[in-house]
Amino acid sequence: LQVYPDGECENCMSSAIYNYMDDGFPSLNFKIYLMPISEFNVSAVTDSSFLLVQFIDSAGAIYEPETLQFYFFDVVMFGVSDCYASHSLSTSYDLTPTSANAVREFVLAGKGILLTHDTAINHTGCYGGGYHTNFLSLSEITGLTAVDASIGSSGGLFTSVHRVFTGAHSIFNIPFEIPDSFSTISTHALGQRLVAGDILYSGDTGADDSICIYWQNYHNLELNTFSSFFSYGHTATVPAEWEAKAMINSIYYSYHGGIGSGVYTSEAIEFSSSGMLMVNWSADVPTGASINIEVAIDTCLGTEECWTEWFTPSAVPEIAFDKLKYRVGMSPNADDESPILHWIQFATGATSADTIFADGILDTRPPTVSAECPPDTVQYGDTISLDWEIDDLFPNSDEPCSIFVNYCEGMDTFLSTEPMVWTPLPVVCESAYVAISAPDSFCNWGYDTCRFTILAAGSIRVAFPETSALACDTIDIPIDIVDMYLPLAQEFTIWFSINSSVATPLEFIPEITPPADSVEFGGAGNYWYIKFLWDSRVYFENDIFGNLRLAINCSSIGGDFTPLHFDSISTDLMETYWDNGLIAIEYNPAQWIQVLRFDDPSEEKPRATLGFGNATDASDGYDPAYDIIYVPPPPTDIGVWFALDDPAITRLKRDVKDMEPINTWTVINTESRELYVHWDPRGFDEGLYLLNGYQDMNADTDYYSEPYETLIITWSLPDWERTTINLYPGWNLVSIPVRNPSGSPESIFPGILFGPLGYNAMTRGYYLASRVAGGAGYWVFSLDETEIPIIGLPMENYSRNVFRGWNLVGATIIPTPVDSTEISPAGSILSTFKYNTGTRSYDIADTFNPGLGYWIFVTNDGILWVPIE
Repeated sequence: LQVYPDGECENCMSSAIYNYMDDGFPSLNFKIYLMPISEFNVSAVTDSSFLLVQFIDSAGAIYEPETLQFYFFDVVMFGVSDCYASHSLSTSYDLTPTSANAVREFVLAGKGILLTHDTAINHTGCYGGGYHTNFLSLSEITGLTAVDASIGSSGGLFTSVHRVFTGAHSIFNIPFEIPDSFSTISTHALGQRLVAGDILYSGDTGADDSICIYWQNYHNLELNTFSSFFSYGHTATVPAEWEAKAMINSIYYSYHGGIGSGVYTSEAIEFSSSGMLMVNWSADVPTGASINIEVAIDTCLGTEECWTEWFTPSAVPEIAFDKLKYRVGMSPNADDESPILHWIQFATGATSADTIFADGILDTRPPTVSAECPPDTVQYGDTISLDWEIDDLFPNSDEPCSIFVNYCEGMDTFLSTEPMVWTPLPVVCESAYVAISAPDSFCNWGYDTCRFTILAAGSIRVAFPETSALACDTIDIPIDIVDMYLPLAQEFTIWFSINSSVATPLEFIPEITPPADSVEFGGAGNYWYIKFLWDSRVYFENDIFGNLRLAINCSSIGGDFTPLHFDSISTDLMETYWDNGLIAIEYNPAQWIQVLRFDDPSEEKPRATLGFGNATDASDGYDPAYDIIYVPPPPTDIGVWFALDDPAITRLKRDVKDMEPINTWTVINTESRELYVHWDPRGFDEGLYLLNGYQDMNADTDYYSEPYETLIITWSLPDWERTTINLYPGWNLVSIPVRNPSGSPESIFPGILFGPLGYNAMTRGYYLASRVAGGAGYWVFSLDETEIPIIGLPMENYSRNVFRGWNLVGATIIPTPVDSTEISPAGSILSTFKYNTGTRSYDIADTFNPGLGYWIFVTNDGILWVPIE
């Protein structure tokens, strides 16, 4: 496994290894996988961690990623780049403490490690990444540390090296005979210092060999670990020939000292001798395969242990010892035929007749593990059986198998010799897998992997309808299932809210199939819940949970409404979604009569009054039972009347029409002066009353008419449309972009903590609004972020009285630029502000947007037209 610094050369090392691996003796067969250091640091937790790696072949082709366990590899090598690519303060390609520990476990398990240029450094010249604390923490297995040193203080750059170590060492001649000196790609040392092991080669710089380390190796006798370091990689390019061959020797040696592709090391054996040790063994060795046996002895007689290095059997020194260990290295041939060691015998020379046999057949082939895979798709709540079979010539029944279950958000690890079961956690994982690893008697590991998908659950979407009702009705509202996928559950709870001033929940009638073993229904005021429980997990079979029975309050009027709002839905096994609904109260108008009062602001003329209304048996023409014919007043009185389209009677003082909307009254004004027109909204019944198509007469009480201005009054029962307003925690400055016939604050703003507060521009004070009207702005205080529905007739324009100074106004259903508004007869808007709920401060505004309220500062009293008439 080559762990390379992100973004650096991926094939520099592999191309050299593949190029020369067949030329040495013995001929070698490498298979190289790649992984960037950033991913290695995340994934490598232990030597059994699963790593996402990519095979690179001899042609340099990089294959699709695959997942392998760390201990699948024989050698891990780190390289290559100058500073190991730690070139900036923000980028460090050191190991992490966790991944360093995984490397430590890997090497202690008998695997090899190779460090290259600038991995083990402690140098400010490599910026923030130059302090490779965690690489340096491996000194007990690498034999290296580093001091903060410049290139110059380590001897400078060099392009050739010479041998420093003078003893015999297999790393010099297996598989290549390395010359005493050779050329390298330009490189340097950088503060590396020997803790243990041997400096093999140093750079030709004229500096002391101990500070210009090029090639080093370390065999820790106590831990029985092997590592190598060489300083190839200052320039990220393919190494020179002998540099490459030295690198191959280093890799080969780093794996159990280069004695084989599979190595078994025995426990210490009590065996006393003071003479020559004789070793015999029986083995089958296919052509092209190899077997190597080495022995170490304990020369400290008694409780203290002093182990020698490893010797071939014929080279064990003739000195006294009381314990021995042996290790066996074996390599298969090109056909993957393995040597098999049947027995090994140790005997002393003439001084003793002691003989011991070490039983236990060994081979290098890993076991074949065949896992019984779970289904391709499993679900939280399923029970997965984990079973497997092991096929091996020499199984190891004493060692349990390692079972790893990766479910994306974590991994469960088990040791077991028997089949077992596992239950998925409530997660969604498209790349879950089970890996089962088993060793043989020779510590070869085989494994099998099964991949599958975990569904935390299916999904379900529930819905309230949008419907209507009359005041005093009792209605059943269905809670429908509009969509579902794998609807598996054992419990299901719905929290919902309504407007209790409009409707009151009475009971819930369940219809879900299969029926719940218990259904709990409760709540108070606006907030309610329904909880379903089953004794075991069930699949829903129908498309309705049941019906919510509601009593519509008798005080409700047409235009009132209640949201049917899902506050939350919880279940143990499904993703949940929902669609909110509402109930709008239907119109049920009664007869009504209203009086219009006309005053002369100069008080020169007395008040005039007109009456108008609706009656069940009235008509749009003249009705003697209800209507009053207009009689001209004295010349000094105000002249106003209702125009009637009738051949005989054209003017009325009171005009009562039928109950079929839309009804229209036309007021003729003969005055050459401004008139103050006012009324009491309590005289109206249900419906929408508009003056001149703009002014909501149910929300306002007066109007100033221009000289000779004709007034048009309409009464309608409009079909409502639905829109929404967003509220955020805290104060919100809002308006409704519709004309709602009821204007009920409880209906429009259910569940708010306080408000709505309107602003009286004449008294310059707030008031608690008893009616919410389009065109006005209001403060409301909400505890939560929520979206509230509003119903009514979309308001495309409006007019309202404004007064010099600050006024709180609203917006229409369509965004309107401030410069598209007008104040008549003579006035202008100096400033416009909206409230920012995020910063809790005001922002300058240039557009009136639906749903928001606005402060405007006007220069004169007048009428605000949005947009300009």
